[in-house]
Amino acid sequence: MMASVGLKVGGKIFAMLVRGELVVKLPRERVSALVEAGIGRQFDPRRDGRLMKEWVVLSGDDPPWVEVAREASDFVGGAKRRR
Repeated sequence: MMASVGLKVGGKIFAMLVRGELVVKLPRERVSALVEAGIGRQFDPRRDGRLMKEWVVLSGDDPPWVEVAREASDFVGGAKRRR
């Protein structure tokens, strides 16, 4: 997908490195929450302003990569979210 290195669950990509940044697939609400918290930004793969609503690029000084990647794996793999 999008010429990047990715992690899959059930044959579907849930996380990938794009231009050196971690991009993960999450529910729209969670993507919005991460963006609002300053932890990420919506993914714009074509760099033309068309944002992908269920993909977020993690950013900041200390992004929670492992935690968010687990969430993405659960989301794409169909598991219920851990609470």
